[in-house]
Amino acid sequence: MALVTLEDFGGGIWRLSLNDPDSRNAMSVEMGKEFRKAVETLSSNSSLRVLELRGSGTAFSAGGHLDMLLAKTKLSHEENRKQMLEFYDDFLSIVQLPVPLIASINGHAVGAGLCLAMACDVRIANERAKLGVNFVKLGLHPGMGATHFLPRIVGRAAAAELLFAGRIVTAGEAAALGLVSRALPEAEFEAETTALITDIAAAGPQSIRELKQSLSHGDAEALREALEREAECQALDYAGAEFLEGITAAREKRAPTFKV
Repeated sequence: MALVTLEDFGGGIWRLSLNDPDSRNAMSVEMGKEFRKAVETLSSNSSLRVLELRGSGTAFSAGGHLDMLLAKTKLSHEENRKQMLEFYDDFLSIVQLPVPLIASINGHAVGAGLCLAMACDVRIANERAKLGVNFVKLGLHPGMGATHFLPRIVGRAAAAELLFAGRIVTAGEAAALGLVSRALPEAEFEAETTALITDIAAAGPQSIRELKQSLSHGDAEALREALEREAECQALDYAGAEFLEGITAAREKRAPTFKV
């Protein structure tokens, strides 16, 4: 089964889907490689006007795959740092596309999954979705650009609260914070998302690409700096007892007990 799928809806509208619904679209190394290949396919498509990103099934993404994270406790610091940067780069290759990226958050978006949605230009959430950057609940420094994207979207104070507490919020709370543009009832979600994407695709393609560049001007260097810092911190955490307790508790579906 392909872990990533591409669909062409015509008129320059494409959909890229994370496609591992049994794991709630948990993000693995293998999924990242397929994701980058899909982005490369799209980057060579001159007719592309807008891209929708979503998850298959009932979730957007549960974040990093737990088996992948647990395996990192056995790797060296330098190997973990290198692998995390590669992992980030595979998924965040999407930011290089010169067209609007619309994250259709059809279900829960947590950890790295929410970070991927934050890499998009617009986020619309199904009101049943829950969202959060809960890395610290695993005893892990945030990654996947969380420290770059979240403060720019919701402001430093709100971002600090969400990051420090690892708090999960409802779609309605996310809309109030500005984390998503809209939180829509399930009955309206598909139609409203489609309407927005269709409106964007109908606009002048050259002006839209120019606007995309204007809105993202200067972001690349700041994002790279954040990713380097996050990879270094996560590599340190993977070697510690705190993360081992956090990931073990997550697999056992219990609250972790962190010692000072």
